[in-house]
Amino acid sequence: MRLWLPIIFLVCYLPLAGQRLYDDRDPTVAFGLQVGAIFPTNLLTIRPATTVRDDVIYGLEPVNGFSYGGVVNFRLSKSFYLLSGITFLRRDYVAFEDTGTNRRDVRFRSDTYEIPIMASYYLRLSDNLLLNISTGVPLHFLPTDLAATNDGLDALSLKLGIIKPVSSTMVGIEWRRPDYGGVYLGANYNIAPWALFVTSIGEQNTPFEDTAFVEQVGDFFGIVLRYYLP
Repeated sequence: MRLWLPIIFLVCYLPLAGQRLYDDRDPTVAFGLQVGAIFPTNLLTIRPATTVRDDVIYGLEPVNGFSYGGVVNFRLSKSFYLLSGITFLRRDYVAFEDTGTNRRDVRFRSDTYEIPIMASYYLRLSDNLLLNISTGVPLHFLPTDLAATNDGLDALSLKLGIIKPVSSTMVGIEWRRPDYGGVYLGANYNIAPWALFVTSIGEQNTPFEDTAFVEQVGDFFGIVLRYYLP
């Protein structure tokens, strides 16, 4: 069911695509579909994703992921827009135990929803080409706790709340024509000032209080491809 929520959003907002008002070449309201690739990064991470307990290293390693969803772009002035919508993000994590001579790991999946609240600035480079810079505070919705077991190693991730705001900045290029719509290609960097989950890692059937605890870092670098409907 969770996978269908962004699709439901797209269907509900499709009528907006036909109700746009044009001023010269730029829409008042633009509805878009987007897909993206997610790449983990620790460039600006403010907390470690490892801990040491009894001379054993426990940690979390994020894995590449993907996203898809829909956006609505509201024009506020000639150059400034307000961007919102809903995006489904899927990321995998590897929880590991490293004794120095032996390593065990267990992989689990993290599904979240993002509702962006972004201010966008557009600079027209030519008749149909625009440079875009966006920044804002997307809201991440954490639907459930996560658990996985492999090779006698347990990982249990407990969400730290239902909604967590993050910081996001995006830079991209958009090709736009009123009769064809628009194609946008951009790169974004997301920073989570606080942990989204705390993960318990330990031997299977070990009491919860005797396991190691690691905070799940949500920072990532992403590539986004977006199509605005005409």
